[in-house]
Amino acid sequence: MADIPGLIEDSHKGKGLGIRFLRHIERTRVLAFLIDATSQDPSAEAKMLLHELREYSPGLAEKPACFILSKTDLLLPEEYPSLPKEWLAMSAVTGNGVEAVIHRLTALVEEARKAL
Repeated sequence: MADIPGLIEDSHKGKGLGIRFLRHIERTRVLAFLIDATSQDPSAEAKMLLHELREYSPGLAEKPACFILSKTDLLLPEEYPSLPKEWLAMSAVTGNGVEAVIHRLTALVEEARKAL
């Protein structure tokens, strides 16, 4: 499993941690995309991350994944962005949603192990 915080636009071209980071996450079976709740457009950020994975290696973007809106304690309830229903939301500070994230990731890892 890998948390994908180090990807930025054009990572597949070597920008930022770029190719080194992408090469590192190729070895994982499950991806966890943590998107900051204060992002201007969390869905667009997720799409950009998937684009970077596809540009580097199409198979990498097809790995089992979980999209998680993090740092939700920084938002008021009315500020929550509209997200796809399969996304999870959590706050490490308050603990809200952490258990659901752990359960989802555990299930994804177990499924990936069975698929070997």
